[in-house]
Amino acid sequence: MQHALLAPSSADVWSKCPGSVVLNSMVPDSSNPEAAEGTAAHWVAQQILEDAIENGAASTASFEHLLGNADPDGTLITKEMIEGAKLYADHIHSLGIDFPNYNVEDHVEIPRIHPTECSGTPDFWGMDQYTLHIVDFKFGFGNVEIFENKQLICYYCGIVDLLNLQDTNIKVVFHIVQPRCFSGDGPIKKWEVNAEDLRGLINILSKAAHDALGSDTVTISGNQCRYCPARHSCESSRQAAVAAIEYQNEATPHPLTDEALAYELPALINAQKALEYRLDSLTDEAIARMGAGKNIPNVSMKQTYGHRAWTLDTETVQNLAEMSGANFIKEPELVTPAEAERRLKKTGLTAKESSEMLNGLAEKPARGMKISIITSDDVRKAFSK
Repeated sequence: MQHALLAPSSADVWSKCPGSVVLNSMVPDSSNPEAAEGTAAHWVAQQILEDAIENGAASTASFEHLLGNADPDGTLITKEMIEGAKLYADHIHSLGIDFPNYNVEDHVEIPRIHPTECSGTPDFWGMDQYTLHIVDFKFGFGNVEIFENKQLICYYCGIVDLLNLQDTNIKVVFHIVQPRCFSGDGPIKKWEVNAEDLRGLINILSKAAHDALGSDTVTISGNQCRYCPARHSCESSRQAAVAAIEYQNEATPHPLTDEALAYELPALINAQKALEYRLDSLTDEAIARMGAGKNIPNVSMKQTYGHRAWTLDTETVQNLAEMSGANFIKEPELVTPAEAERRLKKTGLTAKESSEMLNGLAEKPARGMKISIITSDDVRKAFSK
């Protein structure tokens, strides 16, 4: 299904940069391995979730027949996809609620955000008498923030309109299941909020949606540039990168006062991000053009390779090794604490019991201090608890 012009999945981009909608509509659709992998992982997740809803807790073994086969679009199914899908299905199953109303991968219109151009497909939602659960499955590595997540808020609007609900006396629990996320939040994140408290955020999204399709829309550079397909042809992105390059020539007071440091540090961090996003976009564009046979002066392209990996199964490789008198099997060693916790869960222990069993046996070592910038989101999080 073709994405809506104002797709919830790109709400974090168009809500901050209204001009990105028109700009992206002029960029030809292009597939990439990461997107294809994500689509395949979602397809596997849907299969395992639907089986879990019908038959109880998800069973990875029951889907091992998918391993090595392809999804409907031809992308190879991996063990990591199956295990990630099981985590997603098990989380929904663990909510312990027999939902009178629920849905898996059903498209919804979202007129509250925009009457004609906003719609999307929530991965899962379930509604009991007073609580609406909305669960999104992510297969990428980059950490996805759950607090005030614009994509999920868009889904909320579509679901409550579909169910003809009022936002009084409803609690909303947003969930993101991200198996390959290695942030401190872990692979499962939740944000609970009273539906009434979403009104302001919905109004902001609705205004941004209408601004995006207005006649005087503009592009605005920022962190959202990282996920914008049109950033290589965006003048605002280019100007932000140029400004970052020129920043070094600006005069700053020496020695720095506390106030000057508070100004310059965030500015340099933002400048660094602007350069990274611009460099990534121009690199992708150059590779695409040279791949199509064009010559970019002073730029070359060469194949890169990762670490060597076995192409045969372990038993076959070890048999060949033994024929030469060698041993390719690594001596037994402890698995990581995270893997140990996963293995304890497989024995039937709950997440809490598994964590408590490892308490005192493993800890996170201190790795020094790290600078982070306090944003308005951080302030809202602190006061929303």
